[in-house]
Amino acid sequence: MESTVRESDATEKETWRVLSARTVREIVESFPYPLFVVDEDVRILECNEAAQKLVGAGSGYLLRRKGGEVLGCINALGGGKGCGSSPACAGCVIRGSVGEAMANRKVSRAKARLELVDGNGKSSERFMLVTASPLETPGHDRAVLLMLEDITEVVRLKSLLSMCAGCKKIRDDENYWRDVESYLQQHLDVEFSHGLCPECVERLYPEYASKLR
Repeated sequence: MESTVRESDATEKETWRVLSARTVREIVESFPYPLFVVDEDVRILECNEAAQKLVGAGSGYLLRRKGGEVLGCINALGGGKGCGSSPACAGCVIRGSVGEAMANRKVSRAKARLELVDGNGKSSERFMLVTASPLETPGHDRAVLLMLEDITEVVRLKSLLSMCAGCKKIRDDENYWRDVESYLQQHLDVEFSHGLCPECVERLYPEYASKLR
């Protein structure tokens, strides 16, 4: 009888483990932002489709690799020893957020500046909003749910833009001068409608200005 109870308990635990692992995958896939389930060393255990698009690789490549290696972090690639081995890694916001979520068992949220290298060896500055949440299930003991939101364009637009004092064009990151409309369309993916303010109506169409007052 006791043996049967133990076998029943073991079967129930295994069923719960499988169901929990499946639930974790369903939660991860339901988010539109890049989501990773990582361990304390930021090694990827699960990831969603948005995360795969972010790094340009499938889950077969991402799983069991460390975050800095798949993102192309210059500190992970430059030292030759991988993510977490460079002296600069001690100040990594992603690693710090994961560690804080692990230690304090609460959600950590911070902004990170990353220098990433693409497949062609070209480096670029990116800003990410990093959210790390502790995750404990039978399928992922002591794991962290890590969400990365690319806020690069928002940060750039909040910084000081170089604008021509004469024609009011804006200088972009590649030193090209662009008009305000095309710059905002490229960086914010917005569409514009056009009209005339009262001052311009008065200046361009004075014969109609009085009728509009």
